[in-house]
Amino acid sequence: MSGHGLGTASAVDQGEPSNERRRDLTGHPLALLLPLAVVLLLSAASAASATSSFYWYGEGSSTCWQTGRLGAPSDACSNVGAGYLPTPGGHTGGLEWMNEGAASSADFLSPSGDYCSYYRLGDNLTSQISSNEGSATGFTTPTPYGSYQEGDAHNNVCQADGSHWGREIRDTAPGNNCWETCGMGHYVSLRSQGTNDRPWSGVFGEPALVISAEDDPQTFTASGTNVGAWGYVCPQLEDTTTGDILEYCLQEWRGTHNGPKWEVERVSECASVDGHNKDLVSSYFWPGTQFVTERSGSANTYIWQGPGGHHFEAAITQTDLANGVNRDRTEYVQGERPGEPAPGKGLRQISFHQPRRLYSHRPLTGY
Repeated sequence: MSGHGLGTASAVDQGEPSNERRRDLTGHPLALLLPLAVVLLLSAASAASATSSFYWYGEGSSTCWQTGRLGAPSDACSNVGAGYLPTPGGHTGGLEWMNEGAASSADFLSPSGDYCSYYRLGDNLTSQISSNEGSATGFTTPTPYGSYQEGDAHNNVCQADGSHWGREIRDTAPGNNCWETCGMGHYVSLRSQGTNDRPWSGVFGEPALVISAEDDPQTFTASGTNVGAWGYVCPQLEDTTTGDILEYCLQEWRGTHNGPKWEVERVSECASVDGHNKDLVSSYFWPGTQFVTERSGSANTYIWQGPGGHHFEAAITQTDLANGVNRDRTEYVQGERPGEPAPGKGLRQISFHQPRRLYSHRPLTGY
């Protein structure tokens, strides 16, 4: 499986997901923790109903993120180019911007910056790949190729140059776990900002976190009719009081053999991360969804048939976020249909009042 864009994963479809959830993400203020995205911006209307935008990451196709605060914006940038992926450092294989692992090892990556994150491939990507992998991924890097490509001896490859990222995933390494699930993605960490990145500020009348991304999967060869695949973009939100995490995953595309569970919006238990709960909101780029709002000009989530680039864009409004958090706080019973809450626990109020930790490109009134 190969392509360029954001996150990609492959898995054996094992039927309907369990709906039993025993954890409760509370309704405290939420901070943007670790987005997996090309562009993250705040689109908001002030008290005077003037629409404004404030970029958290990726303005102008850059690899820069916001480090400032309301009234005093500033940014920092990753220099994603020649020699970036093989930079020595403290992560997997002694490299700074390569990380192996899913939930626990990726959710608190530091410092802030752009990472190639992969999991369950059966090997670490620690070798500079000198061959041109553009025929597989659809993205041909500048030369020398080895300065922009990191991989292993089993044809798993990650590419990076500026805002362009490519991936090549195979199930050929001994001990890989692709029979269950494996994947690779462009991972952006905002960890160094702590909990200062707060998209839903009470300063605005109706703020929304806008996610914008491009994806172009090139090839997908399944080893059986029960093998699925999907592409996704997943901003992660941290409860500023408990440290619990709510991951919002928006599906861009999926394979032909993905089962019915990949066609239903749902909220589910995901993992435990350093003693904190992590739950998952699964949604789509599609009109009329419960947990996100598709924006004009966005492609819809689609079933992959062949190469072709798509632009995806959606917003998480206050209402969308409340729907996701409230659904996460509702008890489910094993065996129910996906998305159907069990009676009994009900919904509780969630507050969106936040400290003033963002700034618009146009001055706002009402604060």
